[in-house]
This record gives sequence, structure tokens and C-alpha cells, in this order.
Amino acid sequence: MLPIDWRALGLQLGALLAILISAIAALRGGTRRGTTWLSTVGLWGSRLAWCLTGGGERLAVVILVLTAAISALLIGRLILQGFPYSGDEWSYVLQAEIFSRGRLQVDSPTYPQFFDVWGMVNNGKFYAWAPPGWPFLLTPGILLGAPWLVSPTVGALTLLAVFGLGRLVYDGTVALLALFFMLFSPFFLLHSASFFAHSGSLLFITLCVFFYARGIERGADRDFLLAGLCGSTSFLIRPFDQAVIFCPLRAYLLLLAMRRQIAVRQVVWLGMSHALGVLLLLGYNTLQTGHPLTMGYHVGYGSPLFDLHFPGRHFIAEYLLHLLVWTFPFVPLLALLYSLRLGETKPKNPSEQRWDALLFLVCLANIIGYAFVPFHYWVGYGPRYV
Repeated sequence: MLPIDWRALGLQLGALLAILISAIAALRGGTRRGTTWLSTVGLWGSRLAWCLTGGGERLAVVILVLTAAISALLIGRLILQGFPYSGDEWSYVLQAEIFSRGRLQVDSPTYPQFFDVWGMVNNGKFYAWAPPGWPFLLTPGILLGAPWLVSPTVGALTLLAVFGLGRLVYDGTVALLALFFMLFSPFFLLHSASFFAHSGSLLFITLCVFFYARGIERGADRDFLLAGLCGSTSFLIRPFDQAVIFCPLRAYLLLLAMRRQIAVRQVVWLGMSHALGVLLLLGYNTLQTGHPLTMGYHVGYGSPLFDLHFPGRHFIAEYLLHLLVWTFPFVPLLALLYSLRLGETKPKNPSEQRWDALLFLVCLANIIGYAFVPFHYWVGYGPRYV
């Protein structure tokens, strides 16, 4: 088990307890007015934004997003020094260099054994194990001579997507509170400063869920098309994450179609646009490895990536503990408590209840999915496999 900074854990626990105690104290004065103690936490976020911006929600979003982007940029340049410290990060940058030359692969050097690099196939062809999505997004940064600029930009766009999703399915206060907590999450900031693919995956998964939710709420065909395209992009970055997370979303969409609450054509639009990413990945695999179902990972590892014996189950508890440490202050736990609404006196509307359950299932699906993956999270900035 990797070491845990128990001092940081204690500080976060203290912050969590301070929030909960103050919120419970506020409950005594707010119960008669129908105010829940957890909604008081959201009210604090709203009041903070009001003090900072004079009441302008858009200005609050701009301030939080720019602060996160600048923070990630400074971390990347001053602490990480714009350097890809892990083998995974190196492979993404090297593949982006190859893409920037208009190539999918290059020939191995004359003496390939002297140029073996973690994460790269080097068997006469030289290319990354990883899918093409994230190296492709890094390519503009390579061409501009500033690859370190890509992840902070993606992180800023992710915050905008999170705000849009929160405002759509809940309200502006919840959306601003989500941005506030993400701004103080080292888990989010460090990945937004690094060359890991997780920031790109998070952006397009969030966009996929946003357009998916908007399609259900508003019934526009275009939203289902956009959800599928964002899902396709996410699949090209980290296929397993997208496949696992999409399972509860797909099941719920089929349920709505069976109940005739959405049109079958909307399910078709989502399915067809989402299949585009699958087809592109199959084509990329064929060009790189000679077989559509053989990824660079299979060539590099020489063994299956997944196992039906749940080899990753031993790491789940450790992942969740580290997830609490790497977020502030215990954001996953706060989110769970908010969903449960302990001590609530006023029930949520059906739409909020639906999205509480669905988003919880999305998180749960990711945890269960990685029980099949025999990877520890090794070098990285937090439990990046959860």
C-alpha cells in the first residue's frame, strides 16, 4: 500500500467536520423555514461567490476558471517544469511528436534495443501503446512549441463543462460549489498540469454527460448527437473509462425509450455518433498493429489487460482512501452526504433525484470496472484509476 500523508488527511478531516458542524448548527435556525443543513453548505458557496463578484454568476465562473487554469499552469511550469515525469506521459508526448510530422508511426532506430522506452512499441515500428486521442490533442501544443499549455487549457474547459452540467441538472449554487471544490483539489490541479491523459478523458466524459442530460431534459436530437461525438472522443483517449461509464447511461436511455419518454431516433443518433469513436479506434489499431482488436497495449505488454478474476479488487479500498486524501475537503464524501440529504425536511424534485442516482451509478460503475484491471496506480498524482 502506498504511503498516505496522514497530516494532510487530518487537516481535511478537520475542515470537513467544521463544515458539517456549522451546517448542522445552521439547521436549527433553518429547519422551520424548510432549509436543509446540507443546502447551507451550498449557500456558503453562493455567498462567497457573491462577495467576490458582486452577485454576477458569470463573473464568478470566470474568476474560478481562470484561477484554476493559472494555478495548473504555474504548477506545470514551476513545479513539474513542463516535463513528462512518467513513462505514460513520455509516450503521449512522443506519439504527439510523431503526429506532428504527419505520421502514425516511424521506423525503429538501427539498434532498437538502445532506444526502448516505456509505453512505446519498438519492434521495427515505433509508436505509443496508448490510443491516439490524447496524443492527438497534444499535437497542437507540440506544433506551437508549448505542449505544457494543453492540459491547463483542458482543465479550464472541464470546469466550464462541470458548471454547465451542475447548472443544468441542479442549480447555479451547486454548480459554483462544484467549481470551488475542484479549484482546491490537488487531484484535479496536478492532472491539469501534467501530461497524463486523464484531464482530456474527464473533459469529454463531462461533455458527454452534459449533452446527454440536456438531450433528456429538452428532447433535442442535436444534443444526443453531440453526446455521442464527445463520447467517441473520450473513447479515443481512454476507451475503458468511457465504456464503463457509458454502461449506466446507456441502460437508462434504453429504459426511457421503452417508456416512450424519448424517441427511438434519439437513441439511434447517440448510438451512431458514439460508434464513430469505436470505428476510428479499430481503424487505428489495424494501421498500427495489423489487427483491429489488437492495441498497442497488447503488443507492449504481451498479455491481456483484463481478467475475469477481479485482480484489481484488492486496490479498491486503497483507491477510495487516497481519493479522500487527494480531494479537499473530502469532496466525494460531501457529495454522497448531499445526495442522501441527511436530516432533510424538504424532498428533492424528481429530476434532481434522477440525476443523483444516475451520477452515483456512473461513479460506482467506474469503481466496479477497475476491479477487472490488474493495475496499481504506480507513479501518478492520486488514484487515477478510479
